[in-house]
Amino acid sequence: LSSSSLLPLVYLLCISKLLFFVSTDRCLEPMAEGACSEYILLWYFHPRSGECRPFVYGGCGGNRNRFSSRQECQSCQQPKIRCSFLYIIV
Repeated sequence: LSSSSLLPLVYLLCISKLLFFVSTDRCLEPMAEGACSEYILLWYFHPRSGECRPFVYGGCGGNRNRFSSRQECQSCQQPKIRCSFLYIIV
């Protein structure tokens, strides 16, 4: 095949607001306070805003979208996939 037969059919653009999450399941779960009353200040990832936010966790129940520090929560903000060109051979 010559280079002229390679046509760039799809070009993927990296858009800053498009995020690929390190742990999709965990990071996309809704904030859940839990059922007990220990009142621990934790962090959760808010997928619509792309930010880590503090919340008060009750100490039991809830889900996996809870982190002991903002820094730990920010792992949800790290891009998993880098965008690039995609060429399809025709």
